[in-house]
Amino acid sequence: MTDLLIAFVIPILVIIISAILQTIIKCSYKVAGIAFVLLIIVALLFGGTILYFALAWIYTILAFIIASVIGRCTGNRCRFCCRNNIEDDENISDNDNDNVIRCNRHWTE
Repeated sequence: MTDLLIAFVIPILVIIISAILQTIIKCSYKVAGIAFVLLIIVALLFGGTILYFALAWIYTILAFIIASVIGRCTGNRCRFCCRNNIEDDENISDNDNDNVIRCNRHWTE
């Protein structure tokens, strides 16, 4: 029973949860971090063998890949990936809010 859980249910759960978290948090690194913490807790609950910890790493990489793909498809990229050059007047227009900084492909707040 636990083999089916490890092989099918947990990867599908990781895919669904990482897609949902990516749309909420909008940062692939944070989604992968949350997935890693949750998967380590699950690995400890299942017995804490090396196999479960290795699967936690693999599923964390899967969560990061899924979150990155969802972020690129929806345009929800990490808010903090932008270089905040306040001194550069070309990136900020006078009509915009001071909190909004123009990035290469999207606006962040």
